Amino acid sequence: LIAFMNNSTIAGPNVGWAMTRLAELDPEAAFALVLGNQKFERWIHDLFSALSKLDLERGMAMVEQLPKRLQQSAAMGLLLGVPAMDLEEFMALHKRLEHVDMKTTRLAGWADRMMETDPERGWRQLLARGMENALDRENISEYTYAWFLNDPLAALDAMTAMDNPARDTAIALLKSSLGGMNSELVISWLMRQDRALQDDLMPDLLGQYAQVDPDAALNHAANLSGDMRSTAERNIIRNWATADPRASIQWILENRQLQDQAERLTDAARAFAFHQPTEAIAWATSISEPELREAVLVSIATTGGQAQTFVRPETSLAAAASLEDPVRRAELSRAAYAAWRARDESEAKKGVREHFSGEELAGIIAPFNK
Repeated sequence: LIAFMNNSTIAGPNVGWAMTRLAELDPEAAFALVLGNQKFERWIHDLFSALSKLDLERGMAMVEQLPKRLQQSAAMGLLLGVPAMDLEEFMALHKRLEHVDMKTTRLAGWADRMMETDPERGWRQLLARGMENALDRENISEYTYAWFLNDPLAALDAMTAMDNPARDTAIALLKSSLGGMNSELVISWLMRQDRALQDDLMPDLLGQYAQVDPDAALNHAANLSGDMRSTAERNIIRNWATADPRASIQWILENRQLQDQAERLTDAARAFAFHQPTEAIAWATSISEPELREAVLVSIATTGGQAQTFVRPETSLAAAASLEDPVRRAELSRAAYAAWRARDESEAKKGVREHFSGEELAGIIAPFNK
């Protein structure tokens, strides 16, 4: 193994495997190899992860013998490879490593062991610590993530139990990231839950599902009713528009009977304009139906509030310049110019002159020259 590693010119997983195996066979030899050649320092994490599983106390002692610059990676390896233990033991171990300036608890190794042994026990131990500070809430989120990947149905039931003090944190995690993993399973599970939980989660879950399969997400949304259906479909449109804006907009235009069609079209147009500004403006100006063309351009041209987060001011200015209505064109152009000017006055002046000239240009920039 040592000969293979010394002669290897490939910096890849084979060397990491060899370091782990060498640590299992002869920890002292692996340790000496790392200290004797800087090219092996990048695998110190693998070395100490293996040491942790074999002899945790020996690994702890070896951390002390390392140069300061290597202690952080070594400590992280130890925590990743920890044997099965209760949370309090793990926290005590973490405290012993505080001298290497680890600013947050790293639960990954402990959580992995609990997934292998007793996930519910680990969950109960975390909840027993309470949620008084940000670190405890972060630990709950990290454990929830690991449990969901290991056994999603058991994790979902525990996360959303009414007597779970971490319920709000877990539900927020479901809305923001976990719900996009194994979406069909999560949606199927949610359909068996009470209506209040469905109302809370379903629109966000279907919005996430749109990033994977918008047609399937829309089919699920069609089985909902009232505000929940409307909110779910708007979430789907927003996410769908980031991946395939033309398809999402086409779906909206084919469903003009929807009461909030204008809002959905606005959401999709802004998402399109944020991700592909040039293409979005070209598409908007090519719309043959005058009222629809103006509506889409106004959506892109509007700045301020929520719109500010979707469309850059230079894109809004380009859309405003294409409007037919002179009053609305001037109003929205001034607003877009003001937003752009606040960010970069020189570029804003250059940009506005590309779209306007003469009296119209003067009318846009004059209020800012006083």
